[in-house]
Amino acid sequence: MNEPSDSDRMPMDRHPMTIGERRDAQVKALEELCELLTLQMAELAIGQQAGEKSRLELKEQLTGFEGKLAENTAVTGEILEIMSAAKMGFKVLGWVGTFVKWGGGVAAGFVALWALWQAIKHGTPYPPGDN
Repeated sequence: MNEPSDSDRMPMDRHPMTIGERRDAQVKALEELCELLTLQMAELAIGQQAGEKSRLELKEQLTGFEGKLAENTAVTGEILEIMSAAKMGFKVLGWVGTFVKWGGGVAAGFVALWALWQAIKHGTPYPPGDN
């Protein structure tokens, strides 16, 4: 395929560009592209600075969170120790309750035996009015 020449691409009312005009147009296009590239690089630099600032802020926040997490972990450890001690205390109170229950039964038995012994030894008192 043959590519169309410059004269085929241009409207009929315009004359073909000279080498100097073509060079000037290319230089002008390159200057515009250079300006555009400079603007884009400036925007990238600004974005990079904003990203760095954001990164530093996030790093400070993360450091703060790490400190708070360490404090929280210490407090949680203390709470765990308290809960373990309370659990053991309730276990001991359960043992004491079991002992008191059995001890109360044994004591009631001894009181019943003592009352029986007293009744045998001293007799039972007559109800009032039966004398």
